Amino acid sequence: MTDLWRRALGIAALGGGAVGATLIWTMLFNEIPLASKIILALFMPLYVWGIWCGVQMLERHPNATRNNFRFWLIQIPILQSPLLSYMFSAGFLAGVWVQFSPGKINFLTWVGSRFELTINQPKPIAVGVNVVALLICVALWRQLRSQPSNNSFKGMPLRGTP
Repeated sequence: MTDLWRRALGIAALGGGAVGATLIWTMLFNEIPLASKIILALFMPLYVWGIWCGVQMLERHPNATRNNFRFWLIQIPILQSPLLSYMFSAGFLAGVWVQFSPGKINFLTWVGSRFELTINQPKPIAVGVNVVALLICVALWRQLRSQPSNNSFKGMPLRGTP
């Protein structure tokens, strides 16, 4: 992995996580319903995890690629329905999704942090992806596949075996 690529990913995860955590922190002290505070509290650990993943990438931690892959993986899906909607991004969002009724394609770009979790809200059914997160995951997956595995288990040999 080139230094420029590693730094860009580290800054995106660290910066996106910091922006998201800061926004949630300030929103928690506003007069909002308890259910909204619970949803905010559910997303706070994700943004803190993003900060941690970004620092790992910048400091060349041995598991940084794997942890960042997982962090960007949860940012890929965009799901929307009257029962449940989910979207999470930290850093960059270039969303493309298909809305089924009425049939149309939607686009959204965002720099920073954005999340949505709704339950029982009147929304049309739609499915999509965060293209930026998808491309980053593909690149990180290729990086992981090219690294030698260091997860091998070398147990104690049995007595009497060479």
